Amino acid sequence: MSSIDIIIPIKGRPEMLQERSLPSLLNQSFQDFLVTVVDDGSSEEDFQRIQTITHAFSKKGLNMRVIRNEGRPGAAGARNFGLDATSSPYVLWFDSDDILLENKLQLSFGLIESGNHDLAITRAQHILDSQLINEFWGEPVAPNRGTYEFHFPFQTMCAMYRRSFLASSHVRWNENNNLNDDWEISNEVLLKTDNWVFSPVVTAHYFVPTSGSGSIGSRLTKRKIQSQQKSFRTIMALLESKKLIYSITGRLKLIKHRLRLVASSLIIINNR
Repeated sequence: MSSIDIIIPIKGRPEMLQERSLPSLLNQSFQDFLVTVVDDGSSEEDFQRIQTITHAFSKKGLNMRVIRNEGRPGAAGARNFGLDATSSPYVLWFDSDDILLENKLQLSFGLIESGNHDLAITRAQHILDSQLINEFWGEPVAPNRGTYEFHFPFQTMCAMYRRSFLASSHVRWNENNNLNDDWEISNEVLLKTDNWVFSPVVTAHYFVPTSGSGSIGSRLTKRKIQSQQKSFRTIMALLESKKLIYSITGRLKLIKHRLRLVASSLIIINNR
């Protein structure tokens, strides 16, 4: 059995596997991992291409397989199905259109093992229009004296988890909220454990969605606005269960963001 399960959900866009995610895994300095690509309803043509690409990378040395999502459709369902279909002690979810730098697995594995942590978080630097910019994912803030910050703690590929923690804490991707599941789960994790470790070292590149990227994150739609509202309600319920509230700064940020969503909703309605 491998030490790490890397789970990649994908629907269409097989070229992302070939150009970004799989080459970056081939170059990892730590190689004790299994890659499970979970196809989430690609067309038959794209599925055949995905199989061809993964077979080629297997011949190059990657330990990998392709399975079809038999759970709930959507990225969250595919990630959960991938989790249930694997068994390694450590888990890393990774999107097909991003890149892991060669130090990612070695650094994260060393961090999580260094103190028997539940998870290790590193940073991902943004790429916008093919250029690295001075923006990053991966700035976790722990609860402090009964308050919590309104923030996006980390992007999907930033965190490596201990599988036993995911199981004992019942951490699952929210299959009812596919568009903001990464924001939701990253907050949920930090609210369920304080046994995590963070390194500011950049170990990944995140490609910022643009109008030409084909990503669901490239524009603010009515569905995405509704999913953000769902995420707010889920996190607020978890805060209440932990007897926490957003800090004053956090509440102001939340109000500002909600006003932005209202304004965006009105623009969408008026443009119909």
